[in-house]
Amino acid sequence: GSPLATGGILAGPKTAAAPTDANTALNAAFKAFGYASDSGLEPSGEGASKKEIKAWGGDVVASITETKSIRKFKFTLIEVFNSETLKFVFGDGNVTVTPATTTAGTKVAVQDKGEEPADRAFVFEMFYKGKKMRYYAPNASCTILAERPLVDTDVMGYECEVTCLPDVNGV
Repeated sequence: GSPLATGGILAGPKTAAAPTDANTALNAAFKAFGYASDSGLEPSGEGASKKEIKAWGGDVVASITETKSIRKFKFTLIEVFNSETLKFVFGDGNVTVTPATTTAGTKVAVQDKGEEPADRAFVFEMFYKGKKMRYYAPNASCTILAERPLVDTDVMGYECEVTCLPDVNGV
């Protein structure tokens, strides 16, 4: 799938109203992060693990779930001058945006305090041949895995991994 023109990766507070389907407009609290790299959205995770209980003679008489499955998504944000991207990576309170004036363009100041992004709700939207798909994670934790090098042969970017966590309803 391809991202929507408005952006394929969005996040908002965990308290924001959840989307009800793939087509209804999202709550305004969800902010788009702009372009992601051409590696797109990479789903991954770990399946649930089970322990088999065997009887004498080898028959399996029970199967006990030891761990639940874990759902993850990896992506690289490359629109590094997007204030929503910077607020996500460095924290809302660590990014100051000064609007453009008649003598200077928009200025963005970032304080890097080494903090990981706050847990939030995520929406991943894409389309393919007229069909739209929307993933919604009501409670997710994000880790910045790496920062792309500052070179003149590539774009900057932040490699991110989102781990989906259960919300109060177990979703």
